[in-house]
Amino acid sequence: MKRVEQDQWRSSDVARLLSLVETERRYYQDLFAVLPVAVAAVDEMWGLTAFNREFRRLLGLQQADLAGVRLPDLIPDPALEAALEEVRDTGISQPACLVCIGAAEGGVRLRISIQKAPGWQVSEGAELLLTFQEAKEAPPVAEIPPDVIERHKRGAVERLSGRVAHVANNLLMIIGGYAEELASSLAWDDARRADIAEIVKASERLASITQNLNSLTRPAVVTAEDFDGVAWTRAQAAQLGIAANVDSSQTLVLHASPAVLEQTVRAAHRYMAPAAAEGRLILSAQAASTGFIEVALSLENAELTPEAAERIFEPFTGAKEGMDPPLGLAGVIRPLAQLGCAIELRSNRSLVIRCPQGAELPPPKPKARVLLLEDESGIRALILKSLEREGFAVTEASSLAQALAACRVEAQRPDLLITDIRMPGLQGRAMAGAILAEHPGIKVLYISGSTGDEELDRQIGQEELLPGTRFLAKPFTVAALLMQVNGLLGTS
Repeated sequence: MKRVEQDQWRSSDVARLLSLVETERRYYQDLFAVLPVAVAAVDEMWGLTAFNREFRRLLGLQQADLAGVRLPDLIPDPALEAALEEVRDTGISQPACLVCIGAAEGGVRLRISIQKAPGWQVSEGAELLLTFQEAKEAPPVAEIPPDVIERHKRGAVERLSGRVAHVANNLLMIIGGYAEELASSLAWDDARRADIAEIVKASERLASITQNLNSLTRPAVVTAEDFDGVAWTRAQAAQLGIAANVDSSQTLVLHASPAVLEQTVRAAHRYMAPAAAEGRLILSAQAASTGFIEVALSLENAELTPEAAERIFEPFTGAKEGMDPPLGLAGVIRPLAQLGCAIELRSNRSLVIRCPQGAELPPPKPKARVLLLEDESGIRALILKSLEREGFAVTEASSLAQALAACRVEAQRPDLLITDIRMPGLQGRAMAGAILAEHPGIKVLYISGSTGDEELDRQIGQEELLPGTRFLAKPFTVAALLMQVNGLLGTS
């Protein structure tokens, strides 16, 4: 066909050119289909994008069996997925990856050649092209590093969890929706309402488990910060009631998330504590190779059973928390990876978290000062202990005169007033008003089981509390108290 300028193309020329392209595409497709060697192509997530007849014959599968299937699901050998990752990431071909399908004795041994190739469409990413041949020699299983096997095992669990969670969420929508419909059709005193409530309660428990499954594949974004590893290790050991092994003369600056590390250590403690009957648990921190610090929870004079060690990173294992088992260490794998940390079990007795080393210790945060007014001594002592442990400076007062005196001393002037509403002699709201009249910048947190104050009840009910003021109903947890305090002070 004679070449012409772009603005001189006729519709018949375009149609002829497209026909030639389609003919060539079909030619190569037919050639691919009848190749005497098993050939397949996968995308960057190992989903099958193309395969020929010989590939189907080798695996004994029909065309319909392969729709939407990932290659590792057909050939679940860690060596294959490790080779696919290497070719995808480096672009270097693998001429002879040896794998086995089925039992070691009676399975089929394959030699797979893997190379990177551009996708058929311009918008598509790269594909990996694989050719398969039966091999007589056994695949070198011993050469696969244990961490590679563990990583691919976790990946399989995460993929399965995502699929289960997707289906479960759809079913929970149906269960909850129809339960609501049924309840709306029944009289308020119908005995069947109690049955529907049990169905809803069970579905809510399942929804909580489903959220945990979703977190395996879509974890929350976490950020790292520099903090004192020595002080953190000692504090964690004290809270868990276990021994700490850390050199106070050292300076260990961790670059991680204290919350994620705490979640990891607590999950490990829950899992490993039953094995410490003949010994004890020790939390340690020490410098490792250049640029890294290792935090380890270790069993002394004891170790996990082989079965317990095998399952330590599996979800929903270990002691229960309430009615249902916890997600456990499976839930911290991805958050730790986001932080540049790694976790491993060594010798069935030490769970080691390897963290980047921070640059330097951050300057100490200035302590916020809290003025505490509470006439119940047990509650006052609990609040005092909880706030001081979090670094707040707390001044106690039992009367308006003491409170005003403390506020007038510059060094003791509070940033926050925590007061019970029902106080002897003068209610907490009146005390707060008197203090704010002299010091209008102080934030206020009211705490009470019942206010006995109609105006305050109205403000709380209509969410019309004054700016810088919050209310926390008794009984409350320490975590709820700290959340309110940090929210008022802007330190959360």
